[in-house]
Amino acid sequence: KGRSAVGAIGRVAKNLVWASPHMWRALTYALLLFLALAVTNGAALVQSYAQRDYMTALENKDAALFGQGLAFALALLAVGTPARCLAEYATGGLGIALRDAITDSLLAEYFKPQAVYWLRREASVP
Repeated sequence: KGRSAVGAIGRVAKNLVWASPHMWRALTYALLLFLALAVTNGAALVQSYAQRDYMTALENKDAALFGQGLAFALALLAVGTPARCLAEYATGGLGIALRDAITDSLLAEYFKPQAVYWLRREASVP
């Protein structure tokens, strides 16, 4: 027979990584996702410290420090929310780009002329 499932998987993976035009789009979305998650997590970390500070100021009845801490926490919320939305956007885009790349790769592998002749010769689908 000369063909194995491992060989077919290897060819599909090679075509998916090196030959697919969708992989550059997927790589862009992956980098965007990484950046957005880093910003989101950093903002959440700093916001937890800001919340601690304004809650301490509230406990100590320090109005000026409370106002500063609350304003800083709200500013971090204003930064973190769009970053989280960007992460959701990048996740969806990455999923679509990978789906397109996998679909194109599998269709190219199954519908190339050699595969059709091989199916006719063997009279079975592996």
